[in-house]
Amino acid sequence: MKDYFTQFKKDRNTALLSLDKDKILAYLKKYNIGHPEDDRIFWTSVHKSIIGINVSEDKKVQSRKWLREHGFTEGI
Repeated sequence: MKDYFTQFKKDRNTALLSLDKDKILAYLKKYNIGHPEDDRIFWTSVHKSIIGINVSEDKKVQSRKWLREHGFTEGI
């Protein structure tokens, strides 16, 4: 189970940080995770997810900026 979770996190981080919708959707499909159909909400959830994972601060800064520019806060 530990190997599964390690791979899950690796796949998650790779998909989210790519900021490539097709890659993110493939990751979501692989792990049977639903996603919002609305494009704005989809990207908002991507950027909020990036803020919530263990990645470098510069990646989080980019996501915070995107959220502010689109009228969102970084909170849940």
